Amino acid sequence: MLVSEDWGTTWDTSYVSGEQGQFREIVFSHPDTGYIVKSGGPGLFLRTVDAGETWETITPVSGAYSEEATSVFVLDKDHLFFSIWDGASGKIVWTNDGGLTTQLAYPEIWQPSGISGMACKDTDTCVALSGYPYLFGGGDGNDGICPVYRTDSCCNEWAYTSWTYFGTQKLIYRSWNLMYTYTSLYVFRSFDQFQTWDTIMAYEDINDHFWELHFVNDSVGYLSTSRIYPGSDVPGRVLRTTDYGDTWEETTFDWSALNPDTLVIGTSTAIECIDENNCFLMLGRTLFRTTNGGLASTYDIASLSLTLHPNPATDQLLLEGLASYPDAVWSTYSISGQTISLDLRNGQADISHLPPGIYLTTVHTRQGIWREKWVKL
Repeated sequence: MLVSEDWGTTWDTSYVSGEQGQFREIVFSHPDTGYIVKSGGPGLFLRTVDAGETWETITPVSGAYSEEATSVFVLDKDHLFFSIWDGASGKIVWTNDGGLTTQLAYPEIWQPSGISGMACKDTDTCVALSGYPYLFGGGDGNDGICPVYRTDSCCNEWAYTSWTYFGTQKLIYRSWNLMYTYTSLYVFRSFDQFQTWDTIMAYEDINDHFWELHFVNDSVGYLSTSRIYPGSDVPGRVLRTTDYGDTWEETTFDWSALNPDTLVIGTSTAIECIDENNCFLMLGRTLFRTTNGGLASTYDIASLSLTLHPNPATDQLLLEGLASYPDAVWSTYSISGQTISLDLRNGQADISHLPPGIYLTTVHTRQGIWREKWVKL
């Protein structure tokens, strides 16, 4: 692990994993106090209280835990929640004494879903998102969705409350009344703990998936894709929002600075920001930095004069105003991200053959982007 004290200009080795296995996530709850979860090696997690100068292995003296933690949510120095893989399922282990003892959060509800993220209002009330399809397509009517669970009893009992789209990546927690999450195709925003949510971004090419979403504060966030490499017909992008995801701006990036030897198709990316303008982009084995956000063009969401009706619909779907945009390109996706073929060139489409469910139609033009979620009965 590396540390920088000059905004990323130089880096020093802070810690070498050794027998600790592979590092998965690092979270600082205070400038001096940080936590690392890892795959393999002794202990549940690593902790520093001196800004990374030294790291201590925390091994609970009692309670259930695993060395295969994938993520950590820090409520305070005593209350920590760990997402853990256990075979084909995911569980949450939590501690209220800084890791001295641990407890398993009612494991039955997680079978066989993995946990992709969680957020807590206080030490009693939390919500958790599943990251894999409910029952893996068990044919019970819930195929392709991911459940949301809630507890009001400090993780002793959890209850199913709602669901999100297939493939939820993680939960971006800003406050109890403002949360974000995303899949490889969509970015969502919720003001009510994911009882309901808004689709604030969808990618126009499903072969170029979202990889990392990071919000610096409530309104400013960055979004990267997984196909950032030179020579691509549809190169990956790094997008920025300053208004809670209502509009997105494409940041500039010097492709000539990339070393092709460090990149492969589908290379993973990660973004971390210190403030609104100072951010780091990890690309393959190369780390890049911006100090000004590097803004270029703007993607204006829902700025077009289009109207979709009826909603809900049964046999016909009408899209009024499409003739005003001769360069329009449209696409429709199912709730699971499957592309749906709908011919809207005349402003209407036959949907009688579609199964009941929730769909998303997006229209892209030079003037902006418009999208609408609709229901087929």
